[in-house]
Amino acid sequence: RIVALATDALQFTERELQEPKTVVRKVHAWLANNVHWGTVRCPDLITVKRHMRNWSSLKKHGAAMRLIESAMQKFGRNNLFDVPTKLQLILQRTNASTLVYVMEQLYSEMSRWADPDPYSAAALLPRIKGILFAYHYMGHFLLSFPEVLQDSDVSRCGSKGCDQLGRVPHNVKVPVDHIQIKEFMDHPLHFWQKTQGPEKDQTWFDRLPTKCLKLLMGHYKDLCDETYNHEVAQCLVHKGCSNVLAFSQFRASDKVQRRFTTQFANEYFEMTGKQLADVEKSIAEEAADKPDHQRDSQIVYDGTIWHEGDSSFHEYCERVCIEKIASRIDLLEAKGSSAEMHSKLRETPLLKSLIGDPGFSFMGFYDVKNAKLPSAVWENQDLRLWEPRLDTQHLCKYIGTILPLLQPMRDVIWILCGKCKNYLPRIEKRLKKFGLIWDI
Repeated sequence: RIVALATDALQFTERELQEPKTVVRKVHAWLANNVHWGTVRCPDLITVKRHMRNWSSLKKHGAAMRLIESAMQKFGRNNLFDVPTKLQLILQRTNASTLVYVMEQLYSEMSRWADPDPYSAAALLPRIKGILFAYHYMGHFLLSFPEVLQDSDVSRCGSKGCDQLGRVPHNVKVPVDHIQIKEFMDHPLHFWQKTQGPEKDQTWFDRLPTKCLKLLMGHYKDLCDETYNHEVAQCLVHKGCSNVLAFSQFRASDKVQRRFTTQFANEYFEMTGKQLADVEKSIAEEAADKPDHQRDSQIVYDGTIWHEGDSSFHEYCERVCIEKIASRIDLLEAKGSSAEMHSKLRETPLLKSLIGDPGFSFMGFYDVKNAKLPSAVWENQDLRLWEPRLDTQHLCKYIGTILPLLQPMRDVIWILCGKCKNYLPRIEKRLKKFGLIWDI
């Protein structure tokens, strides 16, 4: 908000706006000179540029801006939509058609739990993927089973009269409840207010005209309430949010079968005379007949073309990550004297590759409280009785191992003492023994 206000206050001309770098520099200079930041530092140029880009994207969606203002009025500062990193994550994972849907679902969860910021940055990404899965899943469901939202007047026009999301044209007569249901599919916040909000309608589910429709809306409510988090996560591991095969896999999972699929199959057969298994089979065959670029996106990595739904690509990525991590980490067991440990350290591939680099510098790190904790875990000791104490012999062995690698006035050793200030004289005595200069 502050960055947006600063951009408006400077009143750039159209010619100046064509040079984004100049605009960012001027906005950053204005923020540094005119805002009293207190204990918070002024954002750097990269952060200012990111905030300006995010805000320009939000201004194109009036509904998104209204949700942000409503969250500010209801929850105050530091709500989920007031954290720039989380708002940026939402913008990165959504597009023009899904941004408002995701924000409405998150807003309804904030209201349901009375928590202004229910997700950490790490937990928000999986939740966004789950919301997008629900969005594409329900849209594809209405396209695959259009009879659920049709009465006798609509059935005469046939399912071909529906658009890609199963919506019926405006010139076709549709009952009021069906119009309202279509609105709920596009706006989860309206659905939450109708079914779970402070002014909820407790008889709304009972007034739905057909059993299929009641099951469908109950299924949609379970998706919004995160009842199928595990099942959705399993489908997203090897398939994307909008993959048709993932939808069939989701409906075939045990929990969804018990709560929805089995009952819906019976009611759907009584309503239309069609077997749900036959419809699922035709959907799968239609998806299999599509070219790869239509069925799921392609990924080009290391000269090889992979499909997003290919499980081998997931395994390949895990193997590459393990190899990259292994090339950057060497683990040594603390056995032998300092000289022997130093010889082993110099033979590690990581240190050999780093020593040849002229810009290489070395930093040692020793945590007094947890230095011997890995050994305790390795030896299966009871950690409930673990008492972190300073082991001077262990500390001297560590310093003696890495000291030959250090250069004066370039390298340092960090020694974390925690709150155990009584250890300081003993540590200083050992540092003095090695001829090191220290500061606290």
